[in-house]
Amino acid sequence: MKSTNRYNLPEPLFKAMQSDEKEIQPNRISVTTLIAPPLIRKLSIEHWNEMEEDVSEKLWALLGTSIHEVLQKYGIGETLEVEKFLKLQQGNWTIMGYVDLIDKSIKSIEDYKTTSVWSFLLGDNTSWEEQLNCYAYLAVKSGYEIEHLFINAILRDWQVNKVGTKDYPEIPFKRKEVKLWTFQEQESYIKKRLDLFEHEAQECTDEEKWKRGGQIALMQDGRKKALKLYDNEDEANKITLIKGQHFEARPVEYFKCLNYCRVRKFCPYNPYRDAYGSEEGYDKNDL
Repeated sequence: MKSTNRYNLPEPLFKAMQSDEKEIQPNRISVTTLIAPPLIRKLSIEHWNEMEEDVSEKLWALLGTSIHEVLQKYGIGETLEVEKFLKLQQGNWTIMGYVDLIDKSIKSIEDYKTTSVWSFLLGDNTSWEEQLNCYAYLAVKSGYEIEHLFINAILRDWQVNKVGTKDYPEIPFKRKEVKLWTFQEQESYIKKRLDLFEHEAQECTDEEKWKRGGQIALMQDGRKKALKLYDNEDEANKITLIKGQHFEARPVEYFKCLNYCRVRKFCPYNPYRDAYGSEEGYDKNDL
């Protein structure tokens, strides 16, 4: 996979963000890949030498890398293990993962994220729970005792003038405990995920494509915000409109397919592939 610098970012940034990923090896899988759609791994293997990733797409990830370097420098203590590499042989697979921090004093696994305030507060953070429970399974199999899982979030778009509003954090940092599954639940989840990767990769689900829209909006003339959203026309047709109201169909969009999937150019299911599939990437305004 090749790194590009289309926006001419300064040389130090370009060098820092150049891809150092190695070509995917059969029967070796990271935790982050395990919880992701199998189709992405399949297409990555098939098109590795054709894939390009512009370093501009990794600017936020650079902040996460910086945090990890801080952890390595200052996460020193008898009970702390930073950037702990874990691996486990599970059937024909080798599962691998780097855990940001293991605190043996409280028997915890801690992961550091850079994210937006509302993504942290209101977003679907299912993948965080899946990731940390996979780490917990690897850790327990490696001899650790794990009783707690934490996300330590650096909130990159925090604004001081919003402090005091409902649930808004007082500082650009929030710590959250994640549900710890039972060992049996962790093991069952991992076996089910591995089974998906052992069969022909299927089209990603709407959830994996980050589907948005597709509802029927009940609108009031002169207002931009919908009065109510209905999942389909059958639900909307049960409503009797009053004067000044009308229905408006919300277009369906798949945000990951549009701009965020690394194999979007090669995916036969990408709804935007024919409309715009150049090396320059996808721009909603060009569709």
